[in-house]
Amino acid sequence: MDQISYQHDYEYFLIKNYKLCPIHNQRLTLLKVDSNQNNELLQCLGCHAEQHFKFIPLMAFLNSDFSTIIKGWPILEDSQLYQQLKGTAQKETLIQQDIQKVQNYYKSLRTVINSLIDEKEKKSLMNIQKRYDKFEYPIDLYNQFSNKEKLKDIILNQYQNQDKQNEQFSQIVKENLQNQENNKKKLLESLDNLNKNTLNLESHNQIKDKIIKLIESLNDFTSNEDIFNNSQQLIMNTQIQQGQNIRLVQNLEIKIDSLKDLDKIDDYSIVNINLNGNDIQVEGAKQIALALQKLENTTSLILRLQYLFYHSIFQFQSIQNQEIFYIYIKENNIQTEGAKEIALSLQKLQKITNLNLNLCKNNIKVEGAKQIALALKKCKNIKVLKLYLGESNIQDEGARQIASTLESLPDMTNLILGLNSNNIGTQGSNQIVAALQKCVKISNLALDLRQNNLSIEQQNTLRQLIQSSSTQAKVQIYT
Repeated sequence: MDQISYQHDYEYFLIKNYKLCPIHNQRLTLLKVDSNQNNELLQCLGCHAEQHFKFIPLMAFLNSDFSTIIKGWPILEDSQLYQQLKGTAQKETLIQQDIQKVQNYYKSLRTVINSLIDEKEKKSLMNIQKRYDKFEYPIDLYNQFSNKEKLKDIILNQYQNQDKQNEQFSQIVKENLQNQENNKKKLLESLDNLNKNTLNLESHNQIKDKIIKLIESLNDFTSNEDIFNNSQQLIMNTQIQQGQNIRLVQNLEIKIDSLKDLDKIDDYSIVNINLNGNDIQVEGAKQIALALQKLENTTSLILRLQYLFYHSIFQFQSIQNQEIFYIYIKENNIQTEGAKEIALSLQKLQKITNLNLNLCKNNIKVEGAKQIALALKKCKNIKVLKLYLGESNIQDEGARQIASTLESLPDMTNLILGLNSNNIGTQGSNQIVAALQKCVKISNLALDLRQNNLSIEQQNTLRQLIQSSSTQAKVQIYT
């Protein structure tokens, strides 16, 4: 075969090099595959019409590559097998998909563990200081009882008047003799308290060892059987603590960027739906609502729907148990009515701990801000809140409603509050600051009040008030 001449025109090659059927005068283009008894395995269409044998067209082989599945060869009859082969991804593709899944898993695991460790470390360091503030430190007491500073002053400044110097020495010695027993008792009590408060990391090290062993017990995907066995052993060996059930889900994360893929979101723990710019309109919104009803095992939902008609999208009945929820509806002009729709859905998320809500440039005005604020008040478990209401014309009254909500979230530790360009004046900004001063658990704070009705002096005052009242928190203020 002249590959250089014919590799791009196989049909011409067959015409030129293969003879016609002597019986039907047609090209021999079929390979008979269900019997080798006949020496003439190359047949024509006329032969097939008479004999009804199983065949594969020669062109099917010539046009195939390593990604081609030819139904009927080499297994002659098994439609289900070929259906499975057809749905099988290429090896390299599957490897990359699995690698991405594993990387996402460990990234998520690392993020959660690091976050918990950072939070626990911060609380521990604060409590260390409090431990020593509960009793008088022995060295401090000793210095108090010893009157070293007074004695030093007498030695340095009263040496020219020995009578006066002796009188002062006498007074200090007298007081010391009178307070001997009492001072000794206090010092011993202080030393005893110090010993009782000696830092003991034994239990912490035991927990650390258990965590290390738990991580070491994670299977490294050597085989499916090992994965199953190790998973079962891990479940059996893991004790359920603080009433929290540990649930293992088969899949970690799926990313959806097309409506036709929405039926794939079942049984994923993290669902990332990004349909920005898809022009899905109302019918598409209904498809999303139906798909989200399947999220029984989902703990994190990321939903990006910029430039989307908002009606019918927020009445999801299946999201009531979500703990993490992201809503991006920036620049959609949803106005007050749209904000009310969103608020209705937010009210159902009473178990939510992490909320990211972006309603910038939507002209929701005072009433819209009020509805959002009232809905958030019912989400008492929120610890992380990212609320972006920039360029929404919420004014002082809207800021007051938001401030009232902040005061009602006692467990909030992280807050990003974007209120830029909202016609907020001194009254609204002062109420925001007053609310933040009551949020004593906040460890990370970012506040954006740029381009509001605040003078330079008022901006500086607000900044100082927040920073002075948040000495234990990381603070970023934009005015």
